[in-house]
Amino acid sequence: MPTSIAAVVRELTLVVEAGVNPFDVAPTYGSAEERMGPALEAYRKTILLSSKTTPRQRATAVSELDRSLARLRTDPVDLYPLHGVTRLEEVETIFGEDAAIHALENAKQDGKARFLGFSAHSVEAALALIDRFAFDPILLLPSHVLTAARAAASSR
Repeated sequence: MPTSIAAVVRELTLVVEAGVNPFDVAPTYGSAEERMGPALEAYRKTILLSSKTTPRQRATAVSELDRSLARLRTDPVDLYPLHGVTRLEEVETIFGEDAAIHALENAKQDGKARFLGFSAHSVEAALALIDRFAFDPILLLPSHVLTAARAAASSR
């Protein structure tokens, strides 16, 4: 990614004008939010903006979303997914007492996020999440599905 805000604005302008409209970012992607926020501000009504969260506890997820909204210069984000859920222990934490799922629900109720989702890095985590909550979109990378299928096939 370009280092200057001006360069990011130029490049993202070309991308948006070419017809790209979904943009996915996360606080864990270095300074991407700080760079993309000013560049996408002019296009905010015509793009789909997703900012993922990795914290599994409520308070941390809330503060992370608030920082993301400020850096991205927007309110709301279109999609606020849990990012990279891999293990069943994470799923239990996400739905526990001081759980991130409450932060997601509140974000939607408070108008900070339009849709709630998740990205999963294992089939078992994806299925457990689906069983526990009515998420809007779900992202499951094919490589994780294929890895699980290969492992199941080789154990036969």
